Amino acid sequence: MELRSTLRVRTHQRLQEIGVMLQNIQPRAIVCISAHFIAPTFSVTATQSPTTIHDHPVQTLYADRYPAKGSPELADKIVDSLIHDGFESEIDRDRGLDHGAWVPLSLMFPEPHIPILQVSLQQDYDLQLHFKLGLTLQSLRDEGVLIICSGGVTHNQAEFRKSFLSGENPNIVKEWSRKFDSWVTDMLTTKNIQERTSAILNFQFHESYSLAHPSIEHSLPLIVAMGAAYQDLDESKVKQLHSGFQHSLSTSAFWFYSRRSPQLSVC
Repeated sequence: MELRSTLRVRTHQRLQEIGVMLQNIQPRAIVCISAHFIAPTFSVTATQSPTTIHDHPVQTLYADRYPAKGSPELADKIVDSLIHDGFESEIDRDRGLDHGAWVPLSLMFPEPHIPILQVSLQQDYDLQLHFKLGLTLQSLRDEGVLIICSGGVTHNQAEFRKSFLSGENPNIVKEWSRKFDSWVTDMLTTKNIQERTSAILNFQFHESYSLAHPSIEHSLPLIVAMGAAYQDLDESKVKQLHSGFQHSLSTSAFWFYSRRSPQLSVC
């Protein structure tokens, strides 16, 4: 139990530190793409005061609330841009923030004075479609909007539950998870933008992919982030902000940035 607590504290502390760094950028709004918001079309939340959705099994967090504010005006603008670029898109005026958004955001931005909204994944899970979504969202960076993509470099929930429920030491990480996490990190941080984009868009061919992602939704936020960072072909950089595992779930976090526009992070 102590080990589990230590791992959570380490990751939470790093998210808090990342939040301090991102606050220095002073974003005027935050757009979050979470693996836990999936819709038939690309949906954009437009509630003025989004509720805290408890779509997770950790009952000790059910009393937590993250009193964020939204931006219906920005949501309308994003939908217009998506429709202009040929996407089916719609406003969702009822949905709050799921735990893929509010959990990391509550650590990075504990005082939620920055407007926050979410853009959904599309339920067909097409990689190229989500990369193109990122391409459309990239113009937000020039307007001071921070894009946060919340998924996971590895996310085998069945393996995690088996290890967690059996009381296994959370520092024990399966080899397939280490291999895939190491490969993604290498592709993102050492390759040029064309090489890393080509590699990640074909990551389903990696020997460990099927174990790292038995279902695809947690890998899609990274695809969106890569699209949103693709405009700066010569200056686009990726820095690893955090590395680690809880059992075989990667907690890696990366920052996509350039000298011109440092407004993109992926966790």
